[in-house]
Amino acid sequence: MVTDLSKSSRLAPYLSGLEIQQPSKVLDCIYLDTASMLGTQVAPSKAEGMGGLLEILTSYSQDTHFFINAWTWGYEDVLLRIAAQFNTKKYTLLTSLENYTPSPSLVPETSRPFRDILTCDANVTRFHACERFNQCGAIKSGVSQLVKRRAHRSGTASPETSKVVYINPSAMAKDNWWTYTRDIINRLRNGQFVDVLRVPLSRHSTLAELQSFVGKFRPKNIFPNTLIPHPDGLDWACLLGIFAGCLSQDGYEVPRTSTLDGLRDRFLASTSPKEE
Repeated sequence: MVTDLSKSSRLAPYLSGLEIQQPSKVLDCIYLDTASMLGTQVAPSKAEGMGGLLEILTSYSQDTHFFINAWTWGYEDVLLRIAAQFNTKKYTLLTSLENYTPSPSLVPETSRPFRDILTCDANVTRFHACERFNQCGAIKSGVSQLVKRRAHRSGTASPETSKVVYINPSAMAKDNWWTYTRDIINRLRNGQFVDVLRVPLSRHSTLAELQSFVGKFRPKNIFPNTLIPHPDGLDWACLLGIFAGCLSQDGYEVPRTSTLDGLRDRFLASTSPKEE
């Protein structure tokens, strides 16, 4: 992710070239998704995740169709890597296609690849990224309701009753991913038809990823947009110490003050009597 940011000419003035170098333009604040900040799980890299997924997909027969549950932004690499591996397009509904073809004036680097790999013709590809609640006929007809329910329970079905595989991005530890890929490939080689697959792409960044991201910009302040209830503000209180080395050279007092003010407001809101 950070490497991709470095390629953007529009972001260049806000990025620090070296770990200790200030960018020419300093951001006042970055709002972080801190939902997974306190987790200690080591996630596989995108390259490791995609490499394992592609190895699994090549173990299926050529008449197998795949539904890629890319229901939100952040899963684009799955589409790009599968298209490159199998030299094919992805089917997506027109509404989804618009989501994956951003304005060239905003992000010219990413607009072209998606125009090249997406299609609205469901008959020209085995790989489908249509809407998960509005799937095309090729996906709907591939699996009966009975097989769908059984697939969610056990992840397997007989090859005579199903030729559609569901690919679901989800969080997974690095060690678990390696074990998972070996298990799936062995099951396929033994004649089982696995019709539900996972790929380790989380919607929330780990602490290491967040530190790398913030350190690239070195802003004056950071602010959490996700607070987990059970630490009761501990995740917010830890922000300053965890990201101190990622801020601008004078970026200590500003986040210190905003953090204390935010924690104070949070405490007062939780202790004030509720109106009847």
